[in-house]
Amino acid sequence: MKLVPNGEVLLQMAGLPNSHQLSLRARISYPTVDKYINAPETTSSISALVMAAILLDGLDLTPDQVLELRLGDVFQLVE
Repeated sequence: MKLVPNGEVLLQMAGLPNSHQLSLRARISYPTVDKYINAPETTSSISALVMAAILLDGLDLTPDQVLELRLGDVFQLVE
């Protein structure tokens, strides 16, 4: 079992049609966002900087809103 970003939920929270739009908004390379959103089970590690950019810039959350998120809101367990 490993903890991976819940890509579908993150994209829904962003209110964007696809991961390309999220990469533009978060100012992160598309291949990185694509891996986190569309193929999270392939990630071998999770970058705190990438997750911060996705949450703060991509989802347009404030730091206080990020602090109030539960782990299960943005991550999921996969085998």
